[in-house]
Amino acid sequence: MTHQDSPSPSAGQTTPTIPVAEESVHGTSRRAGVPWAVLVGFSCFASWTNMLLCFEGPLRDQIVYGGGVVHDPFFFASLLVATVLLLGAARRARRRPGAASPGGKKRGFAASGAPLALCVALGAVAAAAGVLLAALADQDTAALRLTASALGVAAGIGFAAFTLCWGRVIASLALRPALLSMGIALCVQWPLLSAAIAGGLPAKVAAAAVLPLVSWGCLTKLAPRASDAAAQPAKAKGQVLPLDGSLCRIAGSLFCFSAVIQFVWTCHIGFGESPLDEGFFWMLFLAVFAVVLAVAAVSLALMQRRKSYRTEFFYRASFLFAVVACAGLDVLPAAPLLPYVGIYAAYALIMLTMWTLAWSVVFLKGINPDRAFGGVFGVQFAAFIAGFSAAKVLEWAMSAVGGIPLLPWISVASVAILACAFCFILPERDLLELSPRLTRLNRAGLDERCEALAAQHGLTARETEVFSYLARGRDVGFIEQELFISRNTVNTHRKNLYRKLGIHTQQELLSLIEEPEGID
Repeated sequence: MTHQDSPSPSAGQTTPTIPVAEESVHGTSRRAGVPWAVLVGFSCFASWTNMLLCFEGPLRDQIVYGGGVVHDPFFFASLLVATVLLLGAARRARRRPGAASPGGKKRGFAASGAPLALCVALGAVAAAAGVLLAALADQDTAALRLTASALGVAAGIGFAAFTLCWGRVIASLALRPALLSMGIALCVQWPLLSAAIAGGLPAKVAAAAVLPLVSWGCLTKLAPRASDAAAQPAKAKGQVLPLDGSLCRIAGSLFCFSAVIQFVWTCHIGFGESPLDEGFFWMLFLAVFAVVLAVAAVSLALMQRRKSYRTEFFYRASFLFAVVACAGLDVLPAAPLLPYVGIYAAYALIMLTMWTLAWSVVFLKGINPDRAFGGVFGVQFAAFIAGFSAAKVLEWAMSAVGGIPLLPWISVASVAILACAFCFILPERDLLELSPRLTRLNRAGLDERCEALAAQHGLTARETEVFSYLARGRDVGFIEQELFISRNTVNTHRKNLYRKLGIHTQQELLSLIEEPEGID
């Protein structure tokens, strides 16, 4: 059976790849690789975003501890704009998945070409101006905060545009290059950030302006991939598709993690008695790099040993680091570097988990990339706003009633919310249906695999249709609506195909079509 690889750049546009071993795919072989443009561009995008959002980044001014005069207005305005744009894009994709204009160009926010270039230019200028503003500010004024807010609006447009475009690119990749690209990029972002901080003001300004331009340059090389990923079969114009339960659980879990991390962090900045000295910031990001790289390497080694990609390894590690960091901010006030590293590591690992799960939802269930990535990360930005606002309200309330030791209670409440997210909103057992077990198949390859198994075991045409939906994790209710047949009929077809295939559960079905070679 011929394996169809992910959409490749058009003629004349080549993307260099990191060569890896040839992979066998049901009797044939293909050479898989990690596109250099994805690795470099995604690293620059991740580093640029964190550089502008984190408290220890170059937007930290010297007027008040935490850089609240420039950082906070910029932070809030950029996240608010990015949230609105991303959730709006997800809503449009929910109404018209893959819809295109009559001329064949995709309409909507952050389309390829000139609109993206404008978003990038706005973001780069706003970021560089914000860094200069933070460095030159010497007193707190309303005009200063208003200027920082305006720059944040421009940067938020860039955040949203990059998130959607990189979501489309990641969705176009097969799992192995997608996971390796994201894993390496989300590690490499920290040395980039460390170098910018250690280099002083010139390096900070240069990084704020250059990183988005490099990311944009990589996207232009990958534009055919992004366009193909977004161009999915459209249904009737204006039809509203039901929300996917898996996507809601992913977004819900990410909301809890992100809101808690932001809330605890902001509270520590406001209430903490042992702030981290600014001279240690570059060391902080190098330490985060070392920790995240070690966890990612160990996790991938375990996946190699078990011969299956297991997203729960990253999920467990992010939960562990988040809980330890939340407790450590109160328990280890004399050694703030340790919980600082823990909370950044938790954030990096939960991001790797959620990008992988969003890829999986697009792959298994055929959801439009804008709907998946825009919805998930729009909710994440909203969670940052919620956690930041809650901490600021609490800080204001406590300043009005007098000092009360709140950090222990904040730590307990944060751990409880994280535990609820881990145990109930997106428990590990649900990751089995979301974890991308089909390690070498893109969507076209999955269709071929299902057709081959159906022919081998004598499935009827209708049973083959039901089989292909079950292979992507769809439930009976969804299949009923898609095929316009009753629930009882779907259950009958499922029972018959299970009998012919010699299986009893959907997990066995996934194992049947999973490649026996595992991951190389």
